[in-house]
Amino acid sequence: MPFAEADGFFSQYNRVHKELTSLSRSLGDQIELLRIGVHAADVGFDNVEEDLRSRFHRIQTRLGHERQEHEKRDKPHGDLPGQNSDVKDIDIQDMG
Repeated sequence: MPFAEADGFFSQYNRVHKELTSLSRSLGDQIELLRIGVHAADVGFDNVEEDLRSRFHRIQTRLGHERQEHEKRDKPHGDLPGQNSDVKDIDIQDMG
């Protein structure tokens, strides 16, 4: 006999766990990106080892793709870019 509440709880737990894992990985990548960037600023980007430069660009590209995916997923359908769908139009003349 299925237990609907437990199934719902389990699916929400899995969704939250997946998001937290993704956020943790993203935060680790951002920290590493900053670490490499600070090192490059200290010694000059031309003096950074090729493997670190390559890693920097791979992380930067991956984070950019993740950000685009989140923006696509979180963007309500029908809204124009740059508009906040939570903010309603206000007629200034009604404000007296």
